[in-house]
Amino acid sequence: MPPAQYVNALYHILLGRAPDQAGFDANVLSLCESGDPTKTLRDLLGSPECRRRLGLVFGNSRWIEEINRSDNSSDSQLMEVIHQLRTEEMQRTEGTDGTLVSIGCMGIPYFDWIHTNLGDPSTHIGLEYYAPKPDGLPANVVWIPNTAGNMIDVADGSADLIFAGQVVEHLWADELISFFHECCRILKPGARLIFDTPNERITGEAGWKHPEHTVEFRPDDARVLLQSLGFTILKLTGHWLVDTPEGMLRLDRVSDEGAYPREYRMREGINNPSASFSWWVEARYDGSVVPDRQTTRLIVEGMWKRYGHSNFNRTISTDAEFVEQRFSGKDGRFVKVPEGWSGQLVRSTHNALPPGRVRVGVELDPYLFGKSPGILEVTHPETGRIFGRRKLPSAFDGGIFYVEGEVPETVFGASFNLVVEAEGEMSARLAVLVSASVYAGEMWDLSGERFPAPC
Repeated sequence: MPPAQYVNALYHILLGRAPDQAGFDANVLSLCESGDPTKTLRDLLGSPECRRRLGLVFGNSRWIEEINRSDNSSDSQLMEVIHQLRTEEMQRTEGTDGTLVSIGCMGIPYFDWIHTNLGDPSTHIGLEYYAPKPDGLPANVVWIPNTAGNMIDVADGSADLIFAGQVVEHLWADELISFFHECCRILKPGARLIFDTPNERITGEAGWKHPEHTVEFRPDDARVLLQSLGFTILKLTGHWLVDTPEGMLRLDRVSDEGAYPREYRMREGINNPSASFSWWVEARYDGSVVPDRQTTRLIVEGMWKRYGHSNFNRTISTDAEFVEQRFSGKDGRFVKVPEGWSGQLVRSTHNALPPGRVRVGVELDPYLFGKSPGILEVTHPETGRIFGRRKLPSAFDGGIFYVEGEVPETVFGASFNLVVEAEGEMSARLAVLVSASVYAGEMWDLSGERFPAPC
């Protein structure tokens, strides 16, 4: 991996943000001079920001202490293992001689992977809306530029098998609802649906976040959702064991040594989907149930209410040194800074935002100053766009302060920042509240209860 790409990846994995120019240049230069990527990793792990962020991510988790967080494991090694597990799962899965519809087909290697491990169907319909049709497609492939939520060019009752690998976690709520109803429309009675996705319980506990994931959910949610649509679960399996009776194993520790080596975690995850990093489900559609969109909507909206807010707060961090635990759980942490302090008091990065109006709020303790102590903003660092920015008042009675903005199209990598220059002591809850079109204009407080929109 080139030095610049390696350093950029480290910043995203360890700090949950894009690199600042000075830090990026210094680390790339150091790596070029030393030729030692391990040294670069250790330097970044030893930085105050990284130590602070790792403490926030892991501080309230059940992580097994014998695992050394500064070892040389990496997120890329984790992805290699997940790909191996998915490939082996596909090899254990019966393909079809009829029509396979696969969703999210990114180039010729994707079709090679499917045909090598699942088998060659007579017709392979590849749905991909966001990438151009590649040259040199296999003779049995029909390329259709449709989205997962609108497979308009696929005929009713035409599919023997649908495969959606690592797709559902990229869909907004309405798209997710439409995806499952479209699957019911195009599947033949007795045909199968296969999809796999990260496990929200594990990724949420670990603070792991992919910037293009809108929401992740759990194996039990899939059971409820699929059964409500007339599917019978044939297989529900896990990939990469994380939760054990002794505690949580680090996601990205890929090692052949220790009490939980690679092969053990790969093998034991298979029968423990709820304890694994990701899960794979195969279900048969009997065609006897008329899918009810309102029922599906209630199930999906329930998932969003349970998991959407916590997803926004996975990369929460602060420049402040002092973090106070006032209430139980991660959302019970407050940051406090003294007079004269300046910096990002609350920061959440790598967030996906849907088109439309968005409101972002932070909870502040009361304060009284002679001037505004700072701003709350919603930005897109990659492009420099500002979707919303609002100055804090000079005096505040305590509660939720929010900023609103308009997002023109789906955005990945948005950042929420509370930037302050305090005239006196300031305190804020280390979490953000988010209201956007996917939440139907509602806002929740941190305990999960309905929170009224501020006046």
